[in-house]
Amino acid sequence: MGAAGSVVNSAYFKQKLAGELSAGNHKTYCLSAARFSPAANALLTGYRSLDIPLNAGAAG
Repeated sequence: MGAAGSVVNSAYFKQKLAGELSAGNHKTYCLSAARFSPAANALLTGYRSLDIPLNAGAAG
C-alpha cells in the first residue's frame, strides 16, 4: 500500500473513480497504479514546471 491516509489508495475511491471515468463523454481512460510515492511525484512535477531535465541513468 502506498502513502498512509491517501484518498487515492482507498478501494472505495478507486472503484468510484473508475465508474465515473467509464460513464462519461465518449473518451477512454485507463486507471493504473501509481508509479511513484506522493513525495517523488511532487518533486517530479516541480522539476517539470521549472523545465529541469531529468536524465535517466546520469551519474553525478
